[in-house]
Amino acid sequence: MQGVHELKKNYKIENRQPVLGSGAFGKVFLSQSLQNSNLFVAIKVLDKEKMRYDLDLLASEVAVLNKLDHPNIVKYYETYNDFRYIYLVMEYVKGQVLFKHLTQKTDHSEKRICAYMKQILGAIAHCHA
Repeated sequence: MQGVHELKKNYKIENRQPVLGSGAFGKVFLSQSLQNSNLFVAIKVLDKEKMRYDLDLLASEVAVLNKLDHPNIVKYYETYNDFRYIYLVMEYVKGQVLFKHLTQKTDHSEKRICAYMKQILGAIAHCHA
């Protein structure tokens, strides 16, 4: 079982890692590869106790993410797992969540919105394929 000790061998893990987001099952932290200082990643730390009924669903989701390769879908890299947490290492995408971006700005042109929709629908079509 690759846990936090193995994770720390590959990624910069400190108590003050920036939190990118949080949800019902855990938090997402910004980290950096120790082998490639140019590679920044998002590490989703999920509490197994909070997820106890959804662990099988998570395993299915990871299996799907592992197969996806599309420019508009965040890339999944690897999973670490110990007795208390699951650590999903994923591509870090700089910027803000699209929903927040769309609701904070009011000057979106129809052309820009169409471009966003094309990217979103392309990603969804790729998932279904």
